[in-house]
Amino acid sequence: MPTIKRHQECNTTLEAELTQLFAAQRHQGNPNASAVFQEAIHALLMARRPTLSGENLLKMVGRCTFEAEEFRAPKASHTAERFVWLTRLNNLRISDQGVTRGLNDEERQAVLPLPFTQAKVTYKQIRTKAVLPDTARFIGVDYWKKCKEGSNELAAEDAILFEAKAFHGIRKVYEKAELKTEWARDFGHPDRLDDLAYAQTVFKDDQEAQQWMQDKGIESAIIEAVLNLSFSDFVRLSIKALRKITPLNRPGFRGGHLV
Repeated sequence: MPTIKRHQECNTTLEAELTQLFAAQRHQGNPNASAVFQEAIHALLMARRPTLSGENLLKMVGRCTFEAEEFRAPKASHTAERFVWLTRLNNLRISDQGVTRGLNDEERQAVLPLPFTQAKVTYKQIRTKAVLPDTARFIGVDYWKKCKEGSNELAAEDAILFEAKAFHGIRKVYEKAELKTEWARDFGHPDRLDDLAYAQTVFKDDQEAQQWMQDKGIESAIIEAVLNLSFSDFVRLSIKALRKITPLNRPGFRGGHLV
């Protein structure tokens, strides 16, 4: 539900409850339930601090660890989600007949698109897509637990390794708004996806978000669709820093995790 409409509905409910409360108190003969006092309480309850949004919110978020002039990136940005995914892949370890290793180049290339073609990536999907041998096991997956439960130990690989939640959240609102053609254009453009995530993370007022997206040249139909999304949280690095680091996220380079 868009932010402005949600606030309006909350105000309406609060006013109705306040009216009922004072009416009940006057009916009980409470001398302190006068209309003047009710009006004063009403004014107090309806007074709201300005929403922490835009530049005011960014000041609370802080600056990038490496690019001191840049603000931290929204966690929902495509650039941040992709960086986390690449880091997960680099940290993934496989044990096979006494040898522990990471994914090789061919296996890595096979699984790279997975988070952006399906909602959740499991270890089983990694095994299938990378065509791992039957003897391979993922380090960190609790196979023994499934054995104790009487299940096939490979059922443990149903565990989720990664989800690109924001990416698929944006995809779904495009599809719900019947913007499949626009999605086919935008899903491969990190700049556009980063802008959408930024708008719905930084601006907590629909009008601010709408104006910011309009200034970025985003079409009205897309703006209306993504206004139904709301993101929060930031990572420690900026978009600028992430884009510099991402090319280094190759086999053998194990960057730090974002938190």
